Amino acid sequence: MFIPYIAVVVLCSVLYKINKKPVTVTMFMVDLWGLVLITVIFALSFIFYDDHFANFTWEAFGLLTARAVIGVISFIFYLQAIKHLPLAVIKPVQMLRMFPLIFLGEIIWGDVVTLTVLLLAIVVFVSGCLLAIIKGEKKQTTSKQYFIGLAWLLLFVVINIGASLLTRHIGGMGVNVFTFAVAFTLIGLVFEGLILIGTKQNPLRVIKENWNDKIFIGASVDSIWLLFFVPLSLVMNIGLIDAIMVSATALTILASRIFLKEKMRWYSYVLIAIILGCAVTIGILN
Repeated sequence: MFIPYIAVVVLCSVLYKINKKPVTVTMFMVDLWGLVLITVIFALSFIFYDDHFANFTWEAFGLLTARAVIGVISFIFYLQAIKHLPLAVIKPVQMLRMFPLIFLGEIIWGDVVTLTVLLLAIVVFVSGCLLAIIKGEKKQTTSKQYFIGLAWLLLFVVINIGASLLTRHIGGMGVNVFTFAVAFTLIGLVFEGLILIGTKQNPLRVIKENWNDKIFIGASVDSIWLLFFVPLSLVMNIGLIDAIMVSATALTILASRIFLKEKMRWYSYVLIAIILGCAVTIGILN
């Protein structure tokens, strides 16, 4: 069970030495504050539920461990892609994974997708691409950087597809969603901390130097979404969850506008409204 973790530590150490800078700080910070939020929700959930550890077997723990490792690896690849590619390229390629997931959902679990819902998913994809282009930063990249960035990005997409399928499988085992979220985030956080230590970084100093409002907003959105992903995967095609997940990105942008006073033009609001409207409709139709 611990072999994958050792592999992750070695991989991160190699990446650190290659890039001469930490690659796990963002993951660590997001998971740290995400764990705080999820733990609070987990504690409050005892008011309504008392079966948090039902079906939480050693097999489930092992699969959660594997899922956390995959999550760490995929996010490392994502951070590498960000260093080489602009957001306007990254987000469209990232969102493309919804279509193979829709196909795999139909093959593996028989989750049929109607033509109407598929068209709504396409609208979400196009709107998400336009929003990424509008909000994306301008970055000058060479052909070599594009090739390297796309390689990292494609690795991220492929691994992330596997992670989504594994999450769906774990959810089908009947693991309580609150327990899943806490265990998944805690496992990832522990090994991200070990990676930081292994690359000669002090986790306490990382926390002190890297806290900011954007990380807190990102952690909030990610944590809430994690609590919805597992139950949603049991009642609808897993690829459509990716379509709905685009709404989480839209909400993050909206939250940045509200709380951080970031500038937005009217067409950004229109695109966010389209994404949220389509996501809600997809949820209702399924």
